[in-house]
Amino acid sequence: RAHEGQAVVERAMQCSERNGLTRSSVHGSVLNSAATIAHDCGRPSEAQRLYAEALQLTAALDDEESAIGIRLNMAELEFSMGNPERALELARAVEEEWRGPRMRRLVMFALQNGAAYRLALGDDAGARIAALDALRLARGESPDSVVFTIQNLATVAARSGDASRGARLRGFVDQWYASEGYEREPTEARTYEILVAALSAR
Repeated sequence: RAHEGQAVVERAMQCSERNGLTRSSVHGSVLNSAATIAHDCGRPSEAQRLYAEALQLTAALDDEESAIGIRLNMAELEFSMGNPERALELARAVEEEWRGPRMRRLVMFALQNGAAYRLALGDDAGARIAALDALRLARGESPDSVVFTIQNLATVAARSGDASRGARLRGFVDQWYASEGYEREPTEARTYEILVAALSAR
């Protein structure tokens, strides 16, 4: 599917350039999509370049919401490349700077992913705080947002000596994924690996 998306994005890029839209939010969105597809297709350097172009354009257009989304995508890319410190730096900027209600959903994503990055860095206390903040914002959002946050909290519990609680929360999360037929995204999958290892160790 990523390769199919690549063809669509290439056509959108050509259309944007042909119609003189390269300084518009539309072009910024196309660049962001192209970067995400490059990431999914295993071309991280290309993804970094395209995200940087998209962020520069959206910042110049004062399109804050799009810029935040791009920063979060950049964080996910950095995490997948083995740079959790840089990923957390990007997520934390969103956590700290855009707490208004208009950006509620994006801040929720920043906190969710930020909790996962903190877990990868061994900061269980920080991960717990971020996950609880994300859970409060996740109310009323899509169920998968709540479940991912609960998985983060299960991991914190398992690594902090409460294996029983961690196992119960893991059971809830596993059942939800099985019933919905969802697959974990890469960051969720990495957190789940940490959770399983922590429970196995205890």
